[in-house]
This record gives sequence, structure tokens and C-alpha cells, in this order.
Amino acid sequence: MQLGMLLDARDMLIEVLTERFGSVSSELSEQIKRIDSRERLKDLLRQALRAKSFNEFGEKVEGLPNTR
Repeated sequence: MQLGMLLDARDMLIEVLTERFGSVSSELSEQIKRIDSRERLKDLLRQALRAKSFNEFGEKVEGLPNTR
């Protein structure tokens, strides 16, 4: 059940990024899929919702690239 919730959180983050900013690079998608903290994913989701651009999202998120 925990793994399912983690997988859902990863998918939701990728979906929000794709919807807001267009396609997500395979590199970023792979980085997101390696995140094993649901709290970290929730924080990234909040950042994705607040950011005005993909670059702004990347600047605010330590450890993720700031370009697609």
C-alpha cells in the first residue's frame, strides 16, 4: 500500500508538471521516479503548483535540473 501511494505521488507530480509546463524530460522523470519520500513529493507538487515557469520550479527545487 505504501509503495502504491508513492507511485501515485510520483505520477501526480509528473502529470502536474506536464500540464503546467509542457513535456517533462526523461531525465527529470527518472529523477522523480527515484524519490522515495512521499513528503518530498508533496513538497515538489506544491512547488509545481506555485511556480510561474518551469525554470522557477527548477530554481526552487534543490537537486532537480532547471531546464527541460
